[in-house]
Amino acid sequence: MPVLKNRTQGRFVIVGIAPLRDPKLGTRERGLLCTIMSLPDNWEFSVRGLAKILPDGRDSLGNSIQVLEEKGYLSRWQDRNEKGVFGGNFIEVHEYPVIGQPVDGILPQKNRKNIGN
Repeated sequence: MPVLKNRTQGRFVIVGIAPLRDPKLGTRERGLLCTIMSLPDNWEFSVRGLAKILPDGRDSLGNSIQVLEEKGYLSRWQDRNEKGVFGGNFIEVHEYPVIGQPVDGILPQKNRKNIGN
């Protein structure tokens, strides 16, 4: 039996209504969140990379990312190995605000301090 795929796959992004109706988010943050959600999973996330594909400057993008993080729509952390050596950087985008809660069982680095790690 053939596998039929949606021909529009990869051309649309499904975005939950929560960030689009959150009065705490400005238009810039809403648009940036949608843009981040449209990027492929293996995209190397950085403010510099976003500045290459968006007309906003790096400072503006950095500020918007900080707002998204403060409001709980984006979590960033850097992993460490058992010797404390820094590893890869991770970013997780959320449909609903997540603040101080584990994401897939992992707390962002800044919140790990609170639990003794």
